[in-house]
Amino acid sequence: MRTSNFFMGCALAVMALVVGCQSEEQVSENSVKEEVREDGFDEIAFMNKVKFKSLVDEHPDKRAPSATVNPKDLKFLNLVSVKLARKKLDCKSGFGLCDFKFFPKNTTVKVAEKAIFPGEYLVELKEDTLNSRYYMELLLDEEFPDGFDKNDACLIVDDDLYWVNDPVTVQDMEDLLNSYKMYEEMNRRIEYLFETGQIGAGNIPFIDSLGQHGGYVIEVVGKPVDRP
Repeated sequence: MRTSNFFMGCALAVMALVVGCQSEEQVSENSVKEEVREDGFDEIAFMNKVKFKSLVDEHPDKRAPSATVNPKDLKFLNLVSVKLARKKLDCKSGFGLCDFKFFPKNTTVKVAEKAIFPGEYLVELKEDTLNSRYYMELLLDEEFPDGFDKNDACLIVDDDLYWVNDPVTVQDMEDLLNSYKMYEEMNRRIEYLFETGQIGAGNIPFIDSLGQHGGYVIEVVGKPVDRP
């Protein structure tokens, strides 16, 4: 009887191991399927080849808000970080826009880069005063990768994304800047230009004529802070 129980226990253990391995394989297969779109566009392969511009690499002393730039109806208002990944993949992989955050006004790129993490890019929030809109440009730093169709290379926003100027946001930024001893540069005040910001869900098309190598225009709905 003891021998039978022993063999039965071993058999159950082996079955559990097999089922567990199959479950892990199924999860892996599902993840791979989700990273390849219905049109065949391979998001992982694209992300491995594409390179985007980031202000961190170009203008360390730049700050916002700045003077009006050319054309005269466009203003550089704020530094913003954008995280590239798919929200439906837990913001860990894929080609999409997963999150964004505004930096306090008067923040230099040199300060902001301390709060830029892997997968994030530092870009400008601009105001089109003529058409009353806010937007960001995510620009390619090199030629569009070979082997991909530009018409398929949409930047996907799975769900509406929100940023809110609340005590938690301010405290998080204070902690981060203090940890890098950069807080003093901001006169020991965390002040934002906006109360809220939103990026709507949808597909953002690749624009070949944008910048030197093309890129994406990300529309932002922002509510400015009330001025006294």
